[in-house]
Amino acid sequence: MLTLDLQPLLGHGDIELFAAVWVGQGRGYGANVYRGVIARLGWEVYHAEDVQQAIRGITLKAKRAAEPARRPAGAYQISVDAFIMRYARYGAVDVSIDDARAIGACEYGIESWCHAVGIDVDEECVPISRILECFRIRPQYEVRRTVLYAIKNHRADAKAR
Repeated sequence: MLTLDLQPLLGHGDIELFAAVWVGQGRGYGANVYRGVIARLGWEVYHAEDVQQAIRGITLKAKRAAEPARRPAGAYQISVDAFIMRYARYGAVDVSIDDARAIGACEYGIESWCHAVGIDVDEECVPISRILECFRIRPQYEVRRTVLYAIKNHRADAKAR
């Protein structure tokens, strides 16, 4: 995404807030222009329609990013190639947009990443193998978190059986 205009708003505690206009990747060569609020907490950023959604979104995203149980040892320190090799064995596990939402990714970021790598956002689920191929093209922290979240849920489901 590309921010076109950014105006600081009054913050909310440690959360910085900005009225913003940004462009997100559309299908193919298309682009979508959005107006809303960008929240920033540390290096985490969240795009939303309004201030309240931005605060809720960045709070969830920062909380999920900080939870040690969600981070297998070294999963965030290894290279993109090493990450793909490590988790390729889960290639048949499905990942949904709800998984990306659960880790705190904003709708605009999800849609933009999917369009940029050629994933149809209307697909209910995409196998991890496809997500990993696309992660090689456009590696983003949120994608790494989403893959790890989907694997964690898959493991929990397997244990429950």
